[in-house]
Amino acid sequence: MADPHEPSAEADPGRAPNAPDVEIVVREGDRASRPVLSYELKAGGRNYGRFGPVELRKDPRRYFEERFKDIDSLPLRAPGARETAQRKLAGMGSTLAIQLLPEDLDQWLRDLKNDEAPQASTLLIRSDEAWIPWELLKLRPRGEGPSESSPFLCEAFALSRWHGGVPEHLGLPLHRLALVATRDPKLPASGEECRTLKMLAGAQRTISEIPARYLDVTDHMTAARYDGWHFTGHGLARSDDPNRWSILLQDHTELTPEDLADKGAAFGQTHPLVFFNACHTAKGALSLTGVGGWAAQLLRVGVGAFIGASWATTDEPATAFALAFYREFLRDVPIAEAVRRARLEIREEFPGDPTWLAYALYAHPLALCAELTPEEKKTPLTPPRHEEEPLPRPIPAPAPQPTFCKMRRARILRYFGGIVVVLIVLIAGLWGWQRGQDRRQARVLYDQGVERVQDERWGEAREKFEAALALNPQFAEAMTNLAALHEREGYFRDARERYHAAAAVEPENALLQYNLGNFLVVREEYEEALGPLRRAIEIRPEYVEAYNELGNAYLGLARPADAREVLEAGLAIDPTVAALNKNLARACLAEEEATEAIDYLNLALRHYDPGDPGRREATFLLAKAHAQLGQRDKTCRQLDSLGGLPGSDVSPWTPEARELAAEHGCSIEF
Repeated sequence: MADPHEPSAEADPGRAPNAPDVEIVVREGDRASRPVLSYELKAGGRNYGRFGPVELRKDPRRYFEERFKDIDSLPLRAPGARETAQRKLAGMGSTLAIQLLPEDLDQWLRDLKNDEAPQASTLLIRSDEAWIPWELLKLRPRGEGPSESSPFLCEAFALSRWHGGVPEHLGLPLHRLALVATRDPKLPASGEECRTLKMLAGAQRTISEIPARYLDVTDHMTAARYDGWHFTGHGLARSDDPNRWSILLQDHTELTPEDLADKGAAFGQTHPLVFFNACHTAKGALSLTGVGGWAAQLLRVGVGAFIGASWATTDEPATAFALAFYREFLRDVPIAEAVRRARLEIREEFPGDPTWLAYALYAHPLALCAELTPEEKKTPLTPPRHEEEPLPRPIPAPAPQPTFCKMRRARILRYFGGIVVVLIVLIAGLWGWQRGQDRRQARVLYDQGVERVQDERWGEAREKFEAALALNPQFAEAMTNLAALHEREGYFRDARERYHAAAAVEPENALLQYNLGNFLVVREEYEEALGPLRRAIEIRPEYVEAYNELGNAYLGLARPADAREVLEAGLAIDPTVAALNKNLARACLAEEEATEAIDYLNLALRHYDPGDPGRREATFLLAKAHAQLGQRDKTCRQLDSLGGLPGSDVSPWTPEARELAAEHGCSIEF
């Protein structure tokens, strides 16, 4: 047994350069038909031996299910309830640590995390067991004081988990993030979560919202296009088989780990970061032949990282955690530290709420939001340049020797010339340093502006973006966000100038070209919108949103043939986009091809969410198509259904709809 005060730990010659500060390997075995756990500790390039074993005398799955139910039932709204919840969690965490962590291993962890001279910040637990919520374990106190003075394991360390024998990934670029959101009035904060995540789109990142329907989600999972997936909604763990635990989708279907069985190779090809912001998604249990559940299945198919919750979370803290995590991770903070900072932020914002402890991270703790690993970043991206040997030069004829006065004057000129060169170099260096400082400060102001937008503090956000542009006039992201604020406030001339300026600063940025084109389409300046929208498609040929807006522009110019060509090209990329199908139907109606329009409209209605306002327009267009074919009953039936469709507060009975109803004698109560 290793002595925690014995300094002679064995050096680990095979330690990788990107190894975490501390690694605990958990091995599961049997003793007299009872499961036992043993531990191996590695830290700072040394192997500190084995600890344990710890014998489990109760079924661990049933034991932790009861614990999770205890956490779910903690009252948070009654007076004093949050303080009660904090103390309950502290007691639960201390009990679990005493039962599961051998005392000498606990002592090692406390010594490594000594507040006066910390030797470690990252901790990786490599284990194939599926029950233990390691984040909830609380280190023993150092003295005789109360247990609240000691930290939880995920509070003391930037903690992550991983399974043995599974390749790890240090680069998680998040260039293409898929967003799947199940709309539910019981989760009002999830709407803010989706809106804010969409604002993360930029020059190097696209955010694509996938309709939360089973066929759409599974189709996109096999496309191998996305290196990030974010789900927000409800998680269910009702079956005895963990591979049938599920994410509830919009069409009342469920996505389960089993659905990855035949799609895993394609889904894991890009090694995506997967974040399930839903209850019970990080739990695991034994399936028919081994460990099952979301984490085990996702790691098995090759994801780069997975974040889920071990128990039921609260709506607002869950959204706050997700937004804080992405904010930190996209600032080049290693993933485990980004999760730790997000935990501590929501712990302070929502005291007593156990959501901050619920999340489990499966990843290499030092993984970054980047293409390259940290080791690769240390090496130059281009090979060093070698001086070429000079070509032989002809020997010049002897020059006439200068006089003494000329020589003295030449030395003086060289002396002062050297001083001038040094001054120029110093001034250029100072200018470059100041410019770098300005750019960094501009980025800080920009991030503050985005936070103000999330809080709907529009005036303060505008001031932050303007201050960022004062320091860095070429800051395209600040320009486009300022343009969006001007557009929201009705200052369309200022918005136009900002959108144009942003597109001019980064002409190869597809998103900025699209933003300009979209603004012009909304303002019904269709001819001017064609250029930036075509340019967006040239830069990013798979940009389906740009195809849709370009089709809108052609329809606005009464050019349905051109609109059809563009919209059909967009559908060839992604046939599930409802807006493309709807606008293609508009083009067909303009060419009086009503039968074809009906086919496209039925596809659009299939892909629209039930509460999407786009369903109203598609339903009205369907009525127009039946009217073109002279089908009065079907026309009236579609018009009558408009009143029962959910959507915005605006009445569905537009003058055009009333006119169509009157023309066909539809008896509808408006």
